[in-house]
Amino acid sequence: MSPAASNPDTSITVKVCGLTRAEDVECARSLGANYFGFIGYRPSPRSLELSLLGDLARSVPEDRRVFVDVEPSTETIKTAQSLGFKQFQLHFTLDAGEVLLPEWSKWIAPEDLWLAPRLPESASFPDSILKYARTVLIDSYSEQSAGGTGVTGDWQGFLALQEKFETTRFVLAGGLNSGNICEAVGASGASFVDVNSGVESAPGLKDPKRMAAFFDALHLRS
Repeated sequence: MSPAASNPDTSITVKVCGLTRAEDVECARSLGANYFGFIGYRPSPRSLELSLLGDLARSVPEDRRVFVDVEPSTETIKTAQSLGFKQFQLHFTLDAGEVLLPEWSKWIAPEDLWLAPRLPESASFPDSILKYARTVLIDSYSEQSAGGTGVTGDWQGFLALQEKFETTRFVLAGGLNSGNICEAVGASGASFVDVNSGVESAPGLKDPKRMAAFFDALHLRS
């Protein structure tokens, strides 16, 4: 473990994603989470009906709610906006992104759009997407799943991206938990992390003890 990994920056920004219950939202708030992710992608075990997501998200400030979906239609985006969502984390394949990104940008401002491109290990980072968004989430690649795989990613590759594109806010995701978060921050240089399955007892069910351990590991617990 590197020296940085043993003493992580206490200013790390944390998003807890895949929230499905009011008690989990409250727990994340009490522990000091900065952002809260609500999944609208129906195949995900952490998804809820849009109206239920809107109700659940009302307990956190509007600028901290993040609607998460995979290649959504314009109608889905407009519906989510009508339910109080302003920020969007959108996952997509590179081919689909060529068509969808210009359309999404008509409805979502760059400061509110978080892009999560699905990048196989052999793929180069598509820097052309940076004109659409100021935040990019880097998750572990899976052929079967768009996210929430529980598998750790390429931390050194993340560090290289941050150093190359200094004006972009990069979010580290993929298999993070209380046992590896310090090492992940040290190796990747991440100042913003996203946690999901690593603080769950089952898909969509956050575990208070695991969440507390995650924040404690970063010395962020309030």
